[in-house]
Amino acid sequence: MSKIALDLDGLIKLKKAGLLTALAECHDCLIPEAVYRETVTKGKKELYEDAFEIEEIVEKNIECKKAKKSDRSNKVLKSGDPTSLGKGEKQALRLYFQEEGKAIISDDRTFLNLLDRNNRKSESEEVPFITPANAMVAMANKGIISNEEARRGLNQIKDLIRQSSYQVALEELEHGGE
Repeated sequence: MSKIALDLDGLIKLKKAGLLTALAECHDCLIPEAVYRETVTKGKKELYEDAFEIEEIVEKNIECKKAKKSDRSNKVLKSGDPTSLGKGEKQALRLYFQEEGKAIISDDRTFLNLLDRNNRKSESEEVPFITPANAMVAMANKGIISNEEARRGLNQIKDLIRQSSYQVALEELEHGGE
């Protein structure tokens, strides 16, 4: 199975879409400790219902790991303004390199812009990324979930993602990934 690192945005939005477990059952999903602390530990202290549900999904299906700094992750971080990123995004990138991941799932615009800028500059350190909306479309196209499940998931997070991302994802579902 392919390894996918998730940051806080990716984890929470896929959970709110009701599709985090489906993703984790067909991929080796990884989250860094900072993401766990922010979503589960802090979330439970603040009594967020999602925190308890995410904890259960992580315990069953997602590996939480310590992310170590590396020259490769540092190089990518230096391609933008790393001070504008949170610990979770930085650690997700480190975990991606450390575990030789296939992609990162995030919906953090600053993080995605940094990765995109890096990918345009450097072929050797390219970091594939996907948004939660694109992940739902990809799962539907691969038959992991139905198009209807993907639509329902998109509607669950419609107010949490960019309207343009929502519309593009719906169109891609309509055309079956052509």
